[in-house]
Amino acid sequence: MDNHIDFYEALAPGYDALFMFEERLKTESALLKPWVDRFTVTSAVDAACGTGLHAFVLARMGIAVTGVDLSPAMVAKANDHAKKLNLSIPFVTGTIQELHKLVKTRVNAIFCTGNTIPHLTKKSSLVAAFRSFKKCLTPKGGVVLQLLNYRKILKDRDRIVGINRRGKTEFIRFYDLGKRNIRFNMLTITEADKGLSHTLESTTLYPYRSGEVACALKAAGFSDIKLFGSLAMEPYMPKSSDTLVVSARV
Repeated sequence: MDNHIDFYEALAPGYDALFMFEERLKTESALLKPWVDRFTVTSAVDAACGTGLHAFVLARMGIAVTGVDLSPAMVAKANDHAKKLNLSIPFVTGTIQELHKLVKTRVNAIFCTGNTIPHLTKKSSLVAAFRSFKKCLTPKGGVVLQLLNYRKILKDRDRIVGINRRGKTEFIRFYDLGKRNIRFNMLTITEADKGLSHTLESTTLYPYRSGEVACALKAAGFSDIKLFGSLAMEPYMPKSSDTLVVSARV
C-alpha cells in the first residue's frame, strides 16, 4: 500500500473540501451509531482514517479511538482538527497491514471505510491486513469495511466516480478500467486570477467483489460475515448498490 502515499499526500490539501468534512462531522453519527451498538463498541480503530472524520465522530460518542493512515499529510491534518475540536485522539502514520504493530491495546471494533480495501492490489496483502486486524481485536470484536460496489461498476463500465465543485475548485474522479486492475484518477481544476490550473493524480486499485472480500476474511480467521449495501445497513444488491459494506467478527 506504500505506493499510494504520493497520491494521498497530493490530495491532502483539498481532501476535507471534497468529502465535506465539516458537514459530515455533524451528521455521520447517525450512520455509525448502529454499528457501535451492534458490536458494543467502547474502543475502536479508524483504519485509513484520512483527516480523521470517523475517529472524531466515534470519540464524540465516548469511544476510545485511534486513527491510522499511511499519509503523513493526512495525519497532520487530523491532528490539527483534533486540537480545534478539543479531542484527545492518537493519530499514527502507517499501513493497515501493520495495524497490530501500531495499536497498543486491543479494541472492540475496526472501521475501515472510504474505499480503502481496493488499494491492496494483491489478495495476499488483503489477507495480511485482515490478519493484522484480528490481532488488534478483543474476542467477539468486529470489523466494518466499506468499498465501492465494483461488480456494478464493471458491469456498467462506468468510468466517472464523481464530479464535485467546492468553491473555485472542481474535483473530477474517474477510472481507467483495465483487464485486472483499475486506474483511479483525480483531476483537480482550480480557478485563479490568471486562469485555470490543473493537476492530475493517479493510483492503482483492485476491484474486489463481495466474495473475494468474504474469502479473505475467512482466511484471516473471521466469521459471521454479513453484506450490506451501505453504512446505513441497507440490503446489498450486487447489480444496483453503489457501495458494498462487509462486517465480520473474530
